[in-house]
Parts: sequence; structure tokens; C-alpha cells
Amino acid sequence: MNKKTDQTYTLLFIFTFTIASGILRKWVFTSYAVGNIIFFIQLLVPYLLLVKDFQGFNKIFSIKLISLFLLYLFLQVLNPLQKTFLHGPVGILLHAIFWLMGFYYLFNKDKINFNKNIFIFVIVAFGEIILGTIQYGLPQDNFLNRYAAEQNVGNSIAAVGTAVRITGTFSYISGFSAYLLFHALFVWGLILLEYRPAVTISLLVAGLFAAFMNGSRGATYVYIFIFVVFLIFEARKTNISKFIFRLIIPAMLLYMVILLRGQLGIESTATAAIDNFQTRRNTGIEKGEEKSRILWDYYALVEKKYEYPLFGIGIGATYQGAVVLWGQSEALVRHGYVESELERYVLEGGFFLLLIRLILTVYFCRMLFMPYYTKWMIGGLMFIAPITFNIFNIVFFMVGIIFLDQAYIFKYNSEMRARKSIQE
Repeated sequence: MNKKTDQTYTLLFIFTFTIASGILRKWVFTSYAVGNIIFFIQLLVPYLLLVKDFQGFNKIFSIKLISLFLLYLFLQVLNPLQKTFLHGPVGILLHAIFWLMGFYYLFNKDKINFNKNIFIFVIVAFGEIILGTIQYGLPQDNFLNRYAAEQNVGNSIAAVGTAVRITGTFSYISGFSAYLLFHALFVWGLILLEYRPAVTISLLVAGLFAAFMNGSRGATYVYIFIFVVFLIFEARKTNISKFIFRLIIPAMLLYMVILLRGQLGIESTATAAIDNFQTRRNTGIEKGEEKSRILWDYYALVEKKYEYPLFGIGIGATYQGAVVLWGQSEALVRHGYVESELERYVLEGGFFLLLIRLILTVYFCRMLFMPYYTKWMIGGLMFIAPITFNIFNIVFFMVGIIFLDQAYIFKYNSEMRARKSIQE
């Protein structure tokens, strides 16, 4: 790979900056104004991938759908229902990041190679898990459990029972929830690469417990769903089965250490995390809130009536940062607080923008190297996941997809080389 075209370190910088931004906002620069500046930089950083290789970026315009998508976003800036002109450019930044990063990768796969940098992801993974475990046992007012812009949040640090719902290094709970999506895809890729079994099984199990400690039902269900798909389609393959068998001994040794060193509180923390998660889930079920959250996208798209269903009221109109700075569109007031990403898509750009998102999802997944069942899983997650209004999800999900896709490519190339050597 030509060093001048190597974008691996650019992508690693985007990944690590996304993590560091949370550290800076909640522990270093606690000023609300400075935090907003850091967050705005965070929105711009992913575009480094395109700025550093404009020639590679131009390749994606061979897909006319991308040009149509971007043209529609720019036209939405002129939507007369928008509160101010300034909402639109922020909306473009948000709506375009995920897709431009993704299609850039698809057309420039030879410029990204994570194989020599796996240790960076491993260090980050263990760091987030260890910090999260520490946070879980600390009181709400502890320094480590701060949120960014704490003056706006007050004392509403989220908790289940006496335990704090962990955030890791991120500004809020949603940042860690987004990280867990990357974590699951990363571990899947490690298994394909037959990475060190002790490391892989530790990250697999620790990631699940971290999901319970984070308390996000969506993140936990998705984490479990990803590995159910893995077990159904990948575990039956001979080489994968051998690797999983190699994980059994490290897993047994790890569990024995936990039992013998019970005074460390590891087992009790894990048990408490599961119990607290179940308590929160039961409370949600009793109130009917869990069912509504699972189906909220369906309810939002089918049962709600939209005043401007075709083209919406302008991109960026529902983005909290833009609303705080420049006000809320009068056309949005009657909808109140809107959280569902797909509903926000319809409100901002209408069902036309939602249709473009669906087509982009199908097109993107078809161009991935991974097998069809993994593409279906990724595609389903892409369509319902917050890949527009959550910058953490945008970066972590995309880096996870790229890592997993490259793991499949590496595995395939290794098998081809092995067959070729046998034939020779």
C-alpha cells in the first residue's frame, strides 16, 4: 500500500478522536461553550477521510444515487419551513457523514488496512470495559460519573437501583451504547481472524456485561442479536468451530480465577448488573414503555400524521444543537419532543428522504464483501439505528462495519493462498 494513499491512520484518528471528545467534554473542558466547540469539531473530523483523498472521494459519484442524495440535502437548506438558514448546513453535515464514509471505503478498500493496528482497538476495548466497571460501583456524584454540560443535566445522572448506568469515556449514556455496537462487530471480526483466544473471549463476555451495566435495552438486545446471528451462520463452519473450541479453556480458566478471587467483587458486579438490568426491563414492561420503544419507529411512521409528509420541513430542523442555538421551526412545535430517528427523517426530509435512505442501505450492503446473512444483519441495523443524529453511532458503527468486512476479506484471501499452495 502506498503511504501517500494509506487512509488507515486517518480512520484511526477519527475513531480515537470520537472517544477523546467525550473525555475532553466531561473531564477536561467543562465549560458548556467549549464543549459545544469540541462537539462541532467532532462533527467535522470524519470528513478528514474525504479531504485527505479527494481523488478517492470523487469515485463515489459514479453512483448517481449519491449525487441525488447530496443534491436533495442541499435543496433542503432552502426549505421555506425551516426556522433559519443555519439549520440546513448542520443538517447536511449530519445526514451525509455516515454515507460518505461508507461509500468512500467501498471504493477505496485498498487504502485501509486495520490488520496491523488491531492492538489499538483491543486497548480501547479493555479500557472502556475496565472504566465502565469502575464507574458502575461509584456513587452518582463521583468525578468519573460526570456528564458533559453537567450544569444542564443537574443531578439526573441515570441509575438503576444504587448502580450508575455507565458511560465509559463518553459524554452521555448513548455514547457508550453506540460504542457497544462497534464492540460486537469488532469481536466478530477477531473470531474470523482467529485472534488470540484469551483476548477474544474476554472481550466477548466483558462486552455483554458492559451492555447490562450500561442499562440500554436496545444496545443489549442488539449485542445479543449480533452473536445469535453469528452462532447460527458462522459457528457451523469448521475453522470457526475450531477457534471457538480453543476459547473454551481460556474461558474456564477465567471463570475459575473469578471464583477463587471472589473478594475482587467481579462476580458480584456481574450479577448485580444483570439483576439491575432485569429490574429496569420489568419496570418498562409493567408501564408498557418497553413495547412502545421497540415498536416506536413503526408507530411513528404508520400511526402519526405529518403535515408535510413528502418533503418535510428542512434538514437539521430536529437537531437539538441547532434548535438550542437558532430556535425551533413553528412547523415542528406541535410534534413536541421527537426521538425516533426514522420519524425525524420524515419530519426533516419527508418520506422521499426516508426512501433514499432505504435504497442507500440496500446499495451499500450489496457492495460489502461479507456474506449475504451478515449483509442482511448490517442492513437491518443500518436502517433502524441512529446513523444521522448520533455522531458516536455514526463513527463506531461504520468503523465496526469496515473492520468486519476487512476480516472477511482477509479470511478469504488466506483460504485462497492455502488452496493455491496445496495445488502447487
